[in-house]
Amino acid sequence: MFASSAYAAASVLAHSFGSTLKKGDQVLLSAMESDHMVIPWRVAARKWGFKLKVFRPDMTEGGEFAFGEFAGMVSGNTRLIVFQHACPVFGSFNPLNEFMEFATGCGIPVAVDATHSLPWGKVNVQQLRCDFLLVDCGAIGAPRGSTFLYGRMERLQRLPPVLGGEDTFEQFYMGKLKVKLARDVSNWASVPERFEVGLPPLAVGTAVATALREHERNMDSDLIARGEQLGAKLYLELSSNPRLKVYGNAMTLRIPCATFTVDDADEAALAEQLRKHNTFIDVGSHGSRVAHKEELQVESSLRVCLDPRIHTLEDVSKFCHVVEIALKELDG
Repeated sequence: MFASSAYAAASVLAHSFGSTLKKGDQVLLSAMESDHMVIPWRVAARKWGFKLKVFRPDMTEGGEFAFGEFAGMVSGNTRLIVFQHACPVFGSFNPLNEFMEFATGCGIPVAVDATHSLPWGKVNVQQLRCDFLLVDCGAIGAPRGSTFLYGRMERLQRLPPVLGGEDTFEQFYMGKLKVKLARDVSNWASVPERFEVGLPPLAVGTAVATALREHERNMDSDLIARGEQLGAKLYLELSSNPRLKVYGNAMTLRIPCATFTVDDADEAALAEQLRKHNTFIDVGSHGSRVAHKEELQVESSLRVCLDPRIHTLEDVSKFCHVVEIALKELDG
């Protein structure tokens, strides 16, 4: 199905899947998920009464997820695992294959958010073996918020509609006639009609399809490798500055992004100073406010993202040098 935002798509999955759960059932969610995944699942847990369990990264190891801790949290009551393919805060790909093998062995479905991995590579659903996949395609050229939600047919056929629409149910009954409730499986429309209310978002679907075709055509193995090299060099050079706290670690496969905070300086002030050098980076929580406040315990951070199509390793060194200059200027 297509949606006008990642929040909308995640909400459909959270409330549809959540409505099938009962008290005592659990959904396992990583602590570093983007807000568009965290908030819908928290709302659904409050509404439907299931338990939302959070598995956290080891911050002493640069935010790496420990497989042992994750496996220890899975129980006979775990009904779904929600996990990012790549974490923009740590600037790295997550060990999804290891997690998927474990979940598959336990018979637990997995929902993957590939919003932050698709821009830097290709996402093969068959290789991931996930049951649900959500991607906001704004970062690959589609209009901002253009999102699709994929699900395995055998999984989607078990899920009820979330909202009522003309094509959501096979038939309606009014007054004293027999009432068909939403939980009556025989009355649900086929997939994907049961999840679409009114006219489908045709513009979003067209934009997503165009962006995906263009991305598939341009993204080759050399470009993917270049992005990994940029990400590794960016992390190492920023980490060499003792005033910067760069999240993540050098041992993981990195995307060409880095998130960092500054000791004894305001992040917004540094971002403003960098603008004077024609260097523009993001300041804020970058769509991960919950992760910033609850896990990193900071209000905001700085994030730089490079494009392997235009940036070089030399550009990384230039950027890090400009950061040093801007910090000295702030010190007066």
